[in-house]
Order: sequence, then structure tokens, then C-alpha cells
Amino acid sequence: MLANPFVESCPPMAPVPDGLRILYVDDSALVREGICSGLVRKGWYCRSFASGAEALQWLATGLETFDVIITDHQMPEMNGLEFVKNVCASGFTGRILVHSTMLTASEHATYEELNVDAIVPKDGNLQRLTRAIAELQQAQ
Repeated sequence: MLANPFVESCPPMAPVPDGLRILYVDDSALVREGICSGLVRKGWYCRSFASGAEALQWLATGLETFDVIITDHQMPEMNGLEFVKNVCASGFTGRILVHSTMLTASEHATYEELNVDAIVPKDGNLQRLTRAIAELQQAQ
């Protein structure tokens, strides 16, 4: 049996058997580690990827399911909009949250057209992000 390259490169943080399962996508390793650590402290499971393409490949394996997908917008090769379009086309039924430093009015409108569940500014305020996730969880 071949080893899955994703398992070695993007190990999950603190599996929570019955907790919220979150996939986090951001090209900054420092941001990914900080955000996932904060999510884990809240008691949630977090698996992270450095790019939308890697995350889509992992989702296509069907090895894990997620309740929430969080993505940055400004990433090389595949930005957040392209990633969200692909996630929506894949039939993902969970919640999608955009966590970005800066969006133009046009980008914001496009995310709204794609029916993302929340757009949270990436401003270093982890509490704002975790509050948005908790609100999405309660709205289900």
C-alpha cells in the first residue's frame, strides 16, 4: 500500500472524535499553525493545507469529512475564490468561511454570490474567527 503524501505533510491537529471538524487553507505556515492551534484549544479538530489545490486533492480522497472549510483569499496559483468555486462544485455541504486580510468590493460580492457562510477579516483577532465559527455551528 502506498503512503499518502498528504498525511506526512499536513498532519491533523488534535483529533476530536465528536467535535467540529475544520479544514484550514492558507499559504502562510505561520498563520496556519497559529490559527489551527487556536482552533484546537477551542476543542475543534483542524487539518491545514498550504494551497487550495492540495486541499482539493485531499478532499477528493474522501478520507475525511469536514464541517467547516476556512480559506484565505490571497494565495498564489489558486486564490480563495477559485478554491471556493471548486469546493462548491464538488458538492461540499458544510459551511465555508473566508478569512482574509483584504478583499475588494468585487471579490466580496463574488464570495456572497457563491453563498459563503461568513467573511471574517484576518486581523490577528482569533476570537473574532472562533466566534464566527461558533455562530455557524449554532445556526445548523
